[in-house]
Amino acid sequence: MSAAVAPRTETDRALLAPRADYSGQGVQQWLSKPGCGIELKPIQCQALETIARQGGALLPLAVGSGKTFVALLAGSMLSADQAVILCPAGVVQQMQEQAAMLAQHFRMVPTRIVSYTGLSTNTDLLLALEKMRGRCVIVADEAHKLKNPRSARTMRVMRLFEAAPHLHFVALSGTMTSRSLTDFAHLAALALRDRSPVPRAGVHLESWAACLDAKGKPTPYDWARISPLARNAVAGLSGKARKEAVRGAYRQHFRACAGVVASAESELGQSLNIHRLDLDVPAEIRALLDQCEAGEDPQGDILEDDISVWRLQSQLSCGFYYRWVWPDGVIDDAWLQARRDWARCVRRELQERAAYLYDSPSLIEQHAETTKDRRTWPWLQRWQPHKAKPKPPTEAVWVSDYLLADIESRLRPGLIVWYQSQAMADALEARGLRVYRAGEQAPKDRAAWRRPNALSIAAHGTGTDGLQIVCHENLVVEPPSNGQAWEQLLGRTHRVKQPRDQVDFWVYSHTESLRGALRTALDDARYIEQTTGARQKLLAASIY
Repeated sequence: MSAAVAPRTETDRALLAPRADYSGQGVQQWLSKPGCGIELKPIQCQALETIARQGGALLPLAVGSGKTFVALLAGSMLSADQAVILCPAGVVQQMQEQAAMLAQHFRMVPTRIVSYTGLSTNTDLLLALEKMRGRCVIVADEAHKLKNPRSARTMRVMRLFEAAPHLHFVALSGTMTSRSLTDFAHLAALALRDRSPVPRAGVHLESWAACLDAKGKPTPYDWARISPLARNAVAGLSGKARKEAVRGAYRQHFRACAGVVASAESELGQSLNIHRLDLDVPAEIRALLDQCEAGEDPQGDILEDDISVWRLQSQLSCGFYYRWVWPDGVIDDAWLQARRDWARCVRRELQERAAYLYDSPSLIEQHAETTKDRRTWPWLQRWQPHKAKPKPPTEAVWVSDYLLADIESRLRPGLIVWYQSQAMADALEARGLRVYRAGEQAPKDRAAWRRPNALSIAAHGTGTDGLQIVCHENLVVEPPSNGQAWEQLLGRTHRVKQPRDQVDFWVYSHTESLRGALRTALDDARYIEQTTGARQKLLAASIY
């Protein structure tokens, strides 16, 4: 009998990942203490059985499907000596309360709950885990917080597993991926090792991403590399149809792999409505938006790329922008001029010469340093002596309060006003609205919602449960452009235990940048749904 042939490429290995479909039967009985009064959901039992059988798991479970219970019981399923749960800082207290409650009903192992920010400073924990020789599992709740493999926190986790490969890893998220396969390929590798259903790194991961991603631009070489996944599905197709077909083939492969449990369609009965709000834009705001479109901010500084333009246009759409506040009123003219000239150079390169691996400010800077290109190097040389100087602080300049006035006209009891920027938070607070910022718990009792409240999308748009019991109406002042952020945001009030038959979101869409944010988020949602099979709330909603 001949020996098994090792996979030649990462694509071959990914397509050979073992298949499994666990029922979850017996999990409830095995975990429950006598008199247990909590019934686990079928998908929670499936996820927990997967963790036990595979020694780790990749769990893209929809918002409201019960990820917290899975995270807290993962260690018990592995009979671990220690479980460490990573979660957002604002969720730590809620997770601790849930752990204390679950311990009354289920067998639980010693569990530490650590915030992602705490992971950056808690070196003692990392050293202890590295030296630990018993069975230990690290559970990443809201695992998309680790999606950037180059971030300090993600690299800490990756280094820990390099030093202690005996550790187990479970990744949970309602939005495991937002725009790219590279959001979670490294997490799949930590959880499932060589059984990961996607390429772990290198050119094959890049090719799969180019063919599947929301903004992927595949070459013939990329299509050739991914062809074993979807050769029959894409035969004779091109363009959008080919991309959707290969996403369908990938989705079937991904969801069937052992170690993966992914939510399907939402089982919620409530309707979800998104109402786009249009306003008359004042002439002074329109003029600044036009100036921004031409590549200049209100102070005449050059905006170096499209992201800078979009960010400023979004601020102006709300009626404000940020300007420098110079210490002691002394303007550093040399810093300003060098920065302005380099930004103008970058903008020109992006407009005239943008290409693959030459399409961002950092890549253009890298190219200038390497090649000493006459088009870019002189401007970078002038900027480099000033580059390390700290930016002066900023302050918000309100050009018009037209949006604030409209917000005031819509305020009513029980309404959640969702904001993003510090400037907007300060302005809403100045107008008498109770504003909850990062580090503040969102209220969950009915008495607090006899008046409207404003919540930060960044701080409360994820991991905050309980709002659905008291709220069903939402006003999104600064809409995010990310499908992942929208899925989490919609899930704060459109989720299990929502007593109303209908949940409504009113979204400001009176300028092109705000309308574009929603369009981009819809593209992201289509990518997520077509690749993972998880029904996205943004696509299921009725948009008016």
